[in-house]
Amino acid sequence: MAVTTVTQICNLALSRIGARRLSAYESDTSVEGTSCRLHYELALDGLLRRHQWDFAKDSKRLTKLPAAVAPQYPAAWQLPADCVRILGASTEGKTITDYARHGRLLLCENYATVDLEYISNAVPVSQWDSLFVEALALALAKKICEDIVQNPQKMAEISSELESLALPTAQTADAREANSGEGFGLADLIGQSALRRVRRSRISSLPGSEVGGVTLLPP
Repeated sequence: MAVTTVTQICNLALSRIGARRLSAYESDTSVEGTSCRLHYELALDGLLRRHQWDFAKDSKRLTKLPAAVAPQYPAAWQLPADCVRILGASTEGKTITDYARHGRLLLCENYATVDLEYISNAVPVSQWDSLFVEALALALAKKICEDIVQNPQKMAEISSELESLALPTAQTADAREANSGEGFGLADLIGQSALRRVRRSRISSLPGSEVGGVTLLPP
């Protein structure tokens, strides 16, 4: 049966920790329902940021703000509300290579237009890849386990299954079907890690900025 609702995903997660299922994600007032609502969006956004999921890609022309926010970049552009990871930016069909993310803003030169390619968290559940759904259910189960069953061993088992099997399998399957920088198998996925990318990027002096899709923390 295809998974098409958040309630179904929550119930998959709850089944992994041996907890009761929800009747409805939005209105269930049980401990299970409260925990799922607390952790679901964070689990989803965290998983979306870890790969260039083909099903979650979107693009949009950005709106320029009336004033710049940093001396290094003369223009600031508002990011879409559903943007969880920047994949790239362009202007009039040409790739923008020098940009930084600062909060909900994209900072770059004062171009006439800026088009953004990004990972969206607003894609309907019915359009998600089935392997991503399995990985998300585990990611959510890991987060709600302490709230509901308080079983450290179960949490460790779920975490191991997520990181060593479910997530790599989903990433590799998705990458092999997409013409992207993450499309060359698991070893190359590891090579595209955030640490490697940030070492190759120009380090921004703005705390909280993101260069090439990596958030830079204050020193």
